[in-house]
Amino acid sequence: LKNPDIKTILCAVDFSPCSQHALERAVELARLEKLPSIKVLNVFEIPLGFMEAGMTYDTVLGKLKDVHHQKMNEFLQSVDTTGVKCEIEMLEGTSAFTVTQYAEKISADLIVLGSHGRSRLTVFVLGSSSTQIIHQAKTSVWAVKTPKYHESLWQALDKL
Repeated sequence: LKNPDIKTILCAVDFSPCSQHALERAVELARLEKLPSIKVLNVFEIPLGFMEAGMTYDTVLGKLKDVHHQKMNEFLQSVDTTGVKCEIEMLEGTSAFTVTQYAEKISADLIVLGSHGRSRLTVFVLGSSSTQIIHQAKTSVWAVKTPKYHESLWQALDKL
């Protein structure tokens, strides 16, 4: 069986330990495929209530992009990317839709993302961005599970 021809890898990150693990795997794959770079995407949503706080959409968008750029720079320092350039992109929107649309836009051959290791019950009750991306993407998706990371329904609900 011949390996698929991978030229463009998109790694979607949310700065979690799971997405760090996914980025490490994406960089390793890029090295194996002798790719000079990968795309690293972070998607964020603008919280409701910004107008009540006296802020405009553009002001909030600018501030969030600045915060996420800083987080991305710190995040990338935690991963050995030697030999692979990480081309970063920050987009506002819902995770699954924005990741799959961006993957199509850049003609990604593979989307790499972290799977938070939630229990089946948790995914059933709360849903999962990675599950939505897998179902919506028109290209292959590699959902990387992080060893020793498992989130119960109660842990996930505590974060809401």
